[in-house]
Amino acid sequence: MAGRTWSTVCRRALLSAASWQQVFTPVRLNDGSTHPYGLGWELPGPPDPLAGYRHEGAWQGFKIAYLHAAAPELTVIVLCNLAQAEPMQLALRIASARRPTRRVAPR
Repeated sequence: MAGRTWSTVCRRALLSAASWQQVFTPVRLNDGSTHPYGLGWELPGPPDPLAGYRHEGAWQGFKIAYLHAAAPELTVIVLCNLAQAEPMQLALRIASARRPTRRVAPR
């Protein structure tokens, strides 16, 4: 499995390609329009520079954020044990800092 990311391995091992396509397809509303949400995942899409998919959750004072950015392929998972925390904001800041356009060229 060299050269594969954790998220790629999990996607291939858990569901078929057709099932994942359904998971990441925006929901179609009664009026025929779509909403950027697919079976548990928020799908921000372009022009969001961190387009990919994301999910947030909370339970009894714990909060989590899972963010997968498509370009560059990057997964950020933030776990918090503070009810007032904003883990998705932290995940977005981490992902933004890891974007290639933000890297400093070596001297």
